[in-house]
Amino acid sequence: MFAPGALILFQGDSITHGGRGPTEDPNHVLGHSYPFLIASEAAARHPSRGWRFVNRGVSGDRVRLADTWLAAVSGTPAQG
Repeated sequence: MFAPGALILFQGDSITHGGRGPTEDPNHVLGHSYPFLIASEAAARHPSRGWRFVNRGVSGDRVRLADTWLAAVSGTPAQG
């Protein structure tokens, strides 16, 4: 089990990305795939734990996936 207040990161491809939006809107920040479902269930079952969830799934071009993922994680624009 995760410690109270833990930051839980989801990273992966387009399935992880799940259509997440570029805003902090709670309806879109985790997307509509398994990260959203897991985070919702965990928060409903253990509200006092205060877990934080982040989705850094990357959808798109597989050739540049590493650059795109690094940009998503670091918050800086992808090169090229």
